[in-house]
Amino acid sequence: MSKTYDNTEFVEMYDELYGDKQYPSEVEFILKSYKSIHSKDPRSILDVGCGTGTHSLILSNQDIDVVGVDVSKKMIDEALKKRATQSSDCNFFTSQDFDFCQKRNLKKFDLIVSMFNVVNHIHLLGDLQSFFSKISSYLVEDGVLIFDMWNSVAVAKDLPRDRKVEKIFSSGEKVVTTTSCDVDLMNSRVKIKSYLERKDQVFNSVLDHSLWSPRVIKEILLSLGFEIVILCKGHNLKIPAKNEDYKICFVCRKVRK
Repeated sequence: MSKTYDNTEFVEMYDELYGDKQYPSEVEFILKSYKSIHSKDPRSILDVGCGTGTHSLILSNQDIDVVGVDVSKKMIDEALKKRATQSSDCNFFTSQDFDFCQKRNLKKFDLIVSMFNVVNHIHLLGDLQSFFSKISSYLVEDGVLIFDMWNSVAVAKDLPRDRKVEKIFSSGEKVVTTTSCDVDLMNSRVKIKSYLERKDQVFNSVLDHSLWSPRVIKEILLSLGFEIVILCKGHNLKIPAKNEDYKICFVCRKVRK
């Protein structure tokens, strides 16, 4: 995990920085994806890499039992603060490894989600295989796994560009983010370096992404007994993923043994 996610300044700004992220429509996508397989809402959801808990909290308002887990304690602390302001019984906890369900004797889940490119923060193939293996063990038979990721094919065809973005936070203050990307295609890595200017302060962050190919992901999933039901562009069930799509999403079913 990038140290950025345990930086107090970054975590406190996180929800404002990503305030234009369409969380409600992504939750709608998640539930529609599940219903396309089971024709009903899930009873229980595990949100892996939940961050500050926005997906989890919205899902818990749908009368669904939701558990959110993240490696960053500061992110989970923010999620708990947000939960305290809402009428939600969503459970959050921190875990530094993939054995979080066994350690807490959690039941298996109908649905597991891992959104906002969580798999791109896993850098070793063995760890990626372990991640999906554990996910499989936490799902009920016929359970559903939904996750999104950067598409390495699209990145290779159209390299990420540097950019400068100005945002006005809810407090009224202006924050300017200047982002540069170091792309290493030979090692399938992208480092996103950001410089955030806030009043008279400058805050630096680095996010390190591994670029996994759709083929590698497919082979791991199939080897673990998953059926890939949908592979779509972004969070649109109607549009199949193509080479040029930066964001792609997998909807998978754990096949009965």
